[in-house]
Amino acid sequence: MKITHLINDKEIGIYNNVDNLNKENNKNLNFFLDNIENNIYITDRFVFERENDEYKIHIEIGSDNLCTIYLKEKDLTFDVNVIDAKYKENNNIIEYEYILETDNDKHKIIIEK
Repeated sequence: MKITHLINDKEIGIYNNVDNLNKENNKNLNFFLDNIENNIYITDRFVFERENDEYKIHIEIGSDNLCTIYLKEKDLTFDVNVIDAKYKENNNIIEYEYILETDNDKHKIIIEK
């Protein structure tokens, strides 16, 4: 896979030849970037999870957008307001973007399978 990450429409990273560890289902992606596990599930909504030893972030994009962050060391979970979020899936391309209250930057990720 090829993954492009943009912040506020400025390209900050392109990752080529990223392995999808889930080879069985085209709607579920599991991959590592910068030693952080990433999971994407597409059903009636888009779910993105990013996890390392310190935290786990869970974002859902659909009729109701939500974000939850879990801080592992403190065993603390809290909700973060999603200012805006959307996704689209066309053929072998998945695009999603979101703005969180804690960041105010627009993150856009393009995945080419």
